[in-house]
Amino acid sequence: MAKLPINWDVWDPYEKACMYGAIRFVHEKFCIVSDFPIKLTVDNQNRPHNSEGPFCEWADGSKLYSWHGVRVPAWTIEHKNLITKEKILAETNVEIRRSMCEIIGWDKTLELFDPVVIDSDTSLELPRRLLSIKLNNEEVRLLEVFNGTVENGSRRRFLLGVPTEINTCSAGVAWSYGLSTDSYKEGVRT
Repeated sequence: MAKLPINWDVWDPYEKACMYGAIRFVHEKFCIVSDFPIKLTVDNQNRPHNSEGPFCEWADGSKLYSWHGVRVPAWTIEHKNLITKEKILAETNVEIRRSMCEIIGWDKTLELFDPVVIDSDTSLELPRRLLSIKLNNEEVRLLEVFNGTVENGSRRRFLLGVPTEINTCSAGVAWSYGLSTDSYKEGVRT
């Protein structure tokens, strides 16, 4: 060791901040130290998540809410019944908007938007629907498809936006891959 004369007392606040605080923000004139949370929950992919309450909570009552890694307002978890078509449309953050739809479920979301079925079929025994909904007096078309892979015992549902010129499920799937309907043929899914 260099055997330098060091006054270790000046480092005592830093040592205490490390020992007793979870998070610290150090500035030359002050230091903010946060306690460890008393509650911290994650989903199976280790993302902040709790479908019934805050994913993170501190002893002073501070709380944070998250839906599969997306920070959401507390009311979307605590008062799911307040999620309406108008509130979904008013949300400017697309990830929060998607989370709101997942929180109330896609069936309820579709019910709120009263879709018109333009086309429906099956591909490789999986159902598909081409839907039309009105968003702020403009038509939006959605292709409802199901994942070919079973995850956790079920198949995930996806609603893919497609151009309003799309009139069939097959054309919508082809468009999603950047192909024409004639050049896209699905025969086997691996």
